[in-house]
Amino acid sequence: ASRAFCRASREPRPIGAMAEQTRSHGGLWPAIRLVERSVVAMGIVAIVSCILWGVATRYVLHTPSPWISEVAAIAFCWSSLFGGALLYDTNGHPRMYEPTAIASAALRRLTLAAGGLVEAAVLALLAWYSLKQTYINLHNPTSILRLSVGGVYYAPLAWFALSSLARLASGARQWI
Repeated sequence: ASRAFCRASREPRPIGAMAEQTRSHGGLWPAIRLVERSVVAMGIVAIVSCILWGVATRYVLHTPSPWISEVAAIAFCWSSLFGGALLYDTNGHPRMYEPTAIASAALRRLTLAAGGLVEAAVLALLAWYSLKQTYINLHNPTSILRLSVGGVYYAPLAWFALSSLARLASGARQWI
């Protein structure tokens, strides 16, 4: 099993689902994780429901619903980005600090700081472009449902906010 270096205790810890079980569950983070999980679950239910409804209307009722692809695409965008924020918070994917498990303490701290700066810069760049696209597309409606296309770009902004909070919490736990 893949293991990451626990910076605070200098002992290896499992990543992914096991990491969340070992983490303390106090404060605001359980509520944030609940929001993330709820959005992901609702998005997956919406995607599956849309596909099933689309198949039923096309092949059973012989009158295809034109709005299915729009709803499924928006649900996919929101569920994938909130799922990414959830993985980001629970260490469900490889991180840049894993190779530093065997390095010296000074090199490990330097690498962690540099990796944190790179992650923060990427998240900030994503938030800037998402905000820009939200503003540009705020008054552009989708082709069938006439929803604001800018609403799709709110998902990366929400993902940025949740990922940044998770990263700040992770960094605070790392340096304390």
